[in-house]
Amino acid sequence: MRRAAVLCSLLSLCTGLAGAAEATDNLPALSGADARVALEQIRPQAERGNADAQYALGNAYASGNGVRQSHGEAVSWFLKAAAQGHTDAQISLGKAYQFGEGVAQSDAEAFRWFLKAAEAGNADAQLIVGRAYAIGFSVKRSEVEAAAWTRKAAESGLGTAQVNYATMLAQGRGVKRDLEESSRWMHLAADQDNVSALHMLGLMHTQGYGEKQDLIAAANYFRRAADLGHVPSMNALGLAYCHGRGVPQDYAQAATLFRKAADTGSAEGQRNLGYLYYTGQGVIQNPQEALFWTRKAADQGDAEALDGLGHFYETGLGIDPDRVEALKWYALAALKGRKRAMPSRDRLVAQLKPDEISEAQRRAQVWLDTHQAR
Repeated sequence: MRRAAVLCSLLSLCTGLAGAAEATDNLPALSGADARVALEQIRPQAERGNADAQYALGNAYASGNGVRQSHGEAVSWFLKAAAQGHTDAQISLGKAYQFGEGVAQSDAEAFRWFLKAAEAGNADAQLIVGRAYAIGFSVKRSEVEAAAWTRKAAESGLGTAQVNYATMLAQGRGVKRDLEESSRWMHLAADQDNVSALHMLGLMHTQGYGEKQDLIAAANYFRRAADLGHVPSMNALGLAYCHGRGVPQDYAQAATLFRKAADTGSAEGQRNLGYLYYTGQGVIQNPQEALFWTRKAADQGDAEALDGLGHFYETGLGIDPDRVEALKWYALAALKGRKRAMPSRDRLVAQLKPDEISEAQRRAQVWLDTHQAR
């Protein structure tokens, strides 16, 4: 289980760093219908020892772009480029060893190639190595080493690294806690339109943490990130419109933002949109729509939505009342940590018959078995 969590953590950094076919200044682009033609031009250069061409050819085999996909062939070309010091190829090899694609899986070999690229100054690799030290991936966990490598990547201008290093400074992980310096790094990332940085600055201005509390500035940061497609910022800005925090209260604007977030699959957006349909704020009140969106959020395990479904079934809002079903949802919400659901659960337990309680427990277990298997 721990190794799976580590792989997932590193995957968030590795995905996209090594898998896409990228053109270099002197090579044709490997994209679209012309990929096969481009490969015919690139292959001779790769065979003559051009490291960029070798890397591009490796990417083509890894993705199946213009050729039949072969991770083994991809690794052979990445090795040739990596031997010449091509750091992106070294990252690709690290990824191949990490996931056992074309080679025997080896965390140690993965880290060796990531470190080789990082030591050569590749910012993406430095960020990966920093994360490896933070979580103890094939190396002894060290917050100090994690911070040091993350700072190297941040100094190269990598926005994600700047956000990570700012967070380390704010929390004092591996470095001395320094909120002013943390803010400086966060602003550097935000200046590159890094959506995580924009969102964090919105939170910091909302809470007055590391920045002066300024709800107008917070809303502006959330808006910038939301306009770039950042879903948590859509929800945050929607809530700002609901409560009139830094913007005029406007439930219609909130509903628009929540719908955009909900359409991406955001449980928070679905739950918030369901609540507006429940109250009729910013939209025409519609119990069936409220139930629809609340259920979608609940299906993702959202505790507030699970609690909401209990209320719907208990009161018969948008659906026939069913206290056994209501107890099921209240119990699931409480299990997920929703304290406000506990009194409702306990009240129904006191009112229902033993066989009804058993049936609610059975239904809850079926739901858990189904959703935990996803």
